[in-house]
Amino acid sequence: MHHGSTVLLQAMLTKYHRRFALLLTVVNIASKDIIDNYDIILIKGLLHQYVKDWQKIFDLRHMSSNIHSLLRIHESIQYLGPLYMYSTFNFESIGHDLVYMIHGMTHCGPQLISNLQYYRQAIIDVFKHDYPEKLFYFNE
Repeated sequence: MHHGSTVLLQAMLTKYHRRFALLLTVVNIASKDIIDNYDIILIKGLLHQYVKDWQKIFDLRHMSSNIHSLLRIHESIQYLGPLYMYSTFNFESIGHDLVYMIHGMTHCGPQLISNLQYYRQAIIDVFKHDYPEKLFYFNE
């Protein structure tokens, strides 16, 4: 966002600059190496304002789940750390894997449930003390 912000600011209408600045400020704060409670509170407040402004500008019908999920980012940062420490692509990858584990057009539900149980068990096993360290780092 840093490198493209000047181009984006030139391309967008002036009335949207403040909203963009809110989002850019959140990204900067949430990407710091050390984030304290004050930062979490600030991120929560700024994103709450951003979502409120979004609804005023684009109306409630354009309030997608992506925009609404911004209200929960402060929790992710509080528990998982700065933004650069994680990605949603891991979760999207799991969804992709599950889709490809379903074979045929029938019994999709039971196949999906079975595969979800395998994923769940794998996550539990990784955190067991006797899980082989070599295998843990190999799987990453």
